[in-house]
Amino acid sequence: MFSVEQREFICDTFSKHASWRECRQEFCKKYPASAVPCKTTIYKTVERFRTTGSVLNKKKVRRRYVLTTEKLDEIGAQIETSPTKSLHLLAVQCGVSKASVQRATELLKLRPYKISAVQQLLPLDWEARRRYCRWLQESVASGLLDPELLFFSDEAWFTLKGNVNSQNNVYWCSENPPVVREVPSHDPKVGVWCAMSAHKVIGPVFFEEAINSYRYVELILLPFFQELTEDEKMYGYFMQDSTTAHAADFSMAVLEEVFGERLITCGLWPLRSPDLNPCDYYLWGTLKDRVYVNNPHSLTELKDNIQREIANVSREELRCVWRNIFRRCEACLEAGGRRFESFL
Repeated sequence: MFSVEQREFICDTFSKHASWRECRQEFCKKYPASAVPCKTTIYKTVERFRTTGSVLNKKKVRRRYVLTTEKLDEIGAQIETSPTKSLHLLAVQCGVSKASVQRATELLKLRPYKISAVQQLLPLDWEARRRYCRWLQESVASGLLDPELLFFSDEAWFTLKGNVNSQNNVYWCSENPPVVREVPSHDPKVGVWCAMSAHKVIGPVFFEEAINSYRYVELILLPFFQELTEDEKMYGYFMQDSTTAHAADFSMAVLEEVFGERLITCGLWPLRSPDLNPCDYYLWGTLKDRVYVNNPHSLTELKDNIQREIANVSREELRCVWRNIFRRCEACLEAGGRRFESFL
């Protein structure tokens, strides 16, 4: 707005009078046809001269583009070698800013995928998983087992804090990779038991202390039996894992009174196989996505949310989940009993 001559006049006049008002008055007399400098303009002009020795505005320096083809190749190679590396560490190792690394991942069409936490599989589990999957396929094919009358059951723990934050567990890749992170179980706050079939979800049953065989029978099994139809009692199969409370003589005796030999439990059900149980791979994950939406502040609110969301599970969802059971068995056999997410 002001010429170099005018800016120099402002600096000279201000140094003589040390007053922005007198400086402005002198300026108006000298340049009556010019715009009048305000207090801020006068101070900034004087400060610029004192700081830089010039009345000219500081030239904007265009930042050098650091993401050259060579630098992109370097960042891409680093990610390919170690796809779980953080952006901060990538920036340090590649000698660029974190923002540049973020931009590089966009140019390379890479996205951060969260790593799922799963139970660790042992080599001894592989054959047990194959044996169960073959048994289920053969039992359905022969007509021994009606999949419409098959019940899976499980327990899960819900806390007021919700799911564990896995923001830092990411895997940089152009497609969602079959990567999981194996972790041990963690302590619960509210226990929930459910059983589900192709038609319905029975439960929830809540508990806040460890389940022994007596509580399992009184709190869970007996109410569960009351929800079954006559066909489900006479021809249905019931799956449970082999925890101590489930496999106890008392629990097994009560179950055998209803299901006889139609039990999928210890000896047949493979250990550490939540990926084969729809309660684990569907129900608990679905509930944990939904019950924390309104941020429950008490266990009572959390329980109300769980009951409501279980009641909202539709028949269509259950039918889809049941079809997925047999796809998972096929994938498990194809993977040799190992993790099979990449085969789905």
